[in-house]
Formats: sequence, structure tokens, C-alpha cells
Amino acid sequence: MLTKEFIERYFLTEKQDGLMFLISAVIAIGLATFLFIKGTEGFGKGLSIVLVATSIWQLLIGYPALMHSDSHRVGMVYAYDMNPQLLKTAESQRLENRLKTLKYMRAIESTLFVAGVLLVVFNFRNPEAQLWFGIGLGLVFQMLVLFIMDHNAAKRAGQYWFSIKTMY
Repeated sequence: MLTKEFIERYFLTEKQDGLMFLISAVIAIGLATFLFIKGTEGFGKGLSIVLVATSIWQLLIGYPALMHSDSHRVGMVYAYDMNPQLLKTAESQRLENRLKTLKYMRAIESTLFVAGVLLVVFNFRNPEAQLWFGIGLGLVFQMLVLFIMDHNAAKRAGQYWFSIKTMY
């Protein structure tokens, strides 16, 4: 059932997720910098490439979630009391787009995860392919983390969307 508290909780959790994405991106960039400077020639370089690329992805996801969740929260709580039809139509459409985006992101993350597993399997014992092994291992871990975070976000968004669709 949709309540103001449910709306508040949804957007506060979305804001926390955005902050987690930003913090993990900064940590990954720091680790990538360290690995690029001090790491082994192939493995460290490969891992740092993936960490930088996924950090950019995390920054692009986390920043808007962090910056816009408060204004969305305030607007939707206000609409709950003053204009429920706006809440039902506009927010429902936004959530449908969000769920579609999360579906595509999880498909990309799954594909990159499989590619990472294949790179690890085929380059595990090859000393000349440590760059590819590092890229593969980085993809496996980063895509697993991103997939879990996006799966949880999709689950929450789906519950929120269902609550909006079934209101009144």
C-alpha cells in the first residue's frame, strides 16, 4: 500500500544507493591508480582499466540518484496529498522507464560478467596474457557487484511502481 512513508523510504534508499555508487567509484579509482602505478605490468594494468571504466559508469549512475532523489521525494510526497493523479501518471511513467533501464543495465552487466569469466578461464595460466586475466577478473567482480546493486534497485522500483499503479 502506498503511503507517504513508503515514498519517503523509497527515495531515501535511492539516495543512499547513489552515495554508495559514488563512494565505491572513488575507492575503485584510488585502487586503479595504485595498481596502475605499483601493480604488476599485465595483471595490475588490466584490473585498473576495468576499475576506471566501471567507476565512470558508477559515477554516471550515482550522481543523478544522489542529486535528484530529494527533489523527487518532496515532489511525490506533495503530489500524494495535493495531486494524486500526477503521482499516478508521471511517477508511474518515470518508474517504467527506470525499470526498463535497469533491465538493460543488468543484461549488459550479465554479458560483461560472462565475458570476464571467459577471459579468466582462458588466460588463467598464460603468463603472456596477464593483462587479459586482470581485465577478466576485474569484470567478474565489478559486474557481480553492479548486478546485485541494480537487481536490488529494480526490486525496490518494482514494488514502488506496483504501489503507485494500485493506488485508489
